[in-house]
Amino acid sequence: MQVWTQGQVQNIDLAGRTLGVAHQPIPEWQWPAMEMDFTVADDVDISQLKPDQTLHLQVEQEGDEYRIIQIHVEDKPAAGDAMKEAKGEMPGMEGMDHSQHQMGDKS
Repeated sequence: MQVWTQGQVQNIDLAGRTLGVAHQPIPEWQWPAMEMDFTVADDVDISQLKPDQTLHLQVEQEGDEYRIIQIHVEDKPAAGDAMKEAKGEMPGMEGMDHSQHQMGDKS
């Protein structure tokens, strides 16, 4: 059985291919929110992940094993990145038109 959940990276073991995650409840398995270590499938790239990063995880159960088989990184920039983007300092953001954005109260 496979399920999707949201979680926050707690720790990363590249050599052991495990990911410590604080995940949301998983009602399909009657699991509450908790922190646990998952093994990660060989074809999933975890080399760019960082602690405290929020992810959507697809987890597969095989017997007593629970393995992450897919990861989608949340697209929420950190507060500092949002300020850089607003000022046009983020790579790849140069061509974006920010003129329609509300940038706070100007009165």
